[in-house]
Amino acid sequence: TDKSEEVQIQGRTARQGKKGTYCMLLCDEDLRNQFGLKEVLAGQFSPKELYKKLEAERQKFKNGQYSKIEAKLAKAEKKEAATMKYFDALLRGDAAESKRLYEEHYKLIES
Repeated sequence: TDKSEEVQIQGRTARQGKKGTYCMLLCDEDLRNQFGLKEVLAGQFSPKELYKKLEAERQKFKNGQYSKIEAKLAKAEKKEAATMKYFDALLRGDAAESKRLYEEHYKLIES
């Protein structure tokens, strides 16, 4: 669960001035698959320590996701720049440059 979803859930438990409560149920399999946690965490840490560990793993996971998105974005920007160069050459009527840029662009799309 994303941190913002957790905060939303916490807020929904308290209504009309009443405190409200909530608890998180964790699935060991999800913790292993999503966060790569190998050890079983239940009973090894106090609730506060466990939450800190889970929050650190969640942040590490999100940072990995951000890195993947940034890499895809950089690749898309490179393709977009090549497309714009190609279109500019077409608009100038430069057939030789258009052909060269088309081939270059095609190689980028295939990668």
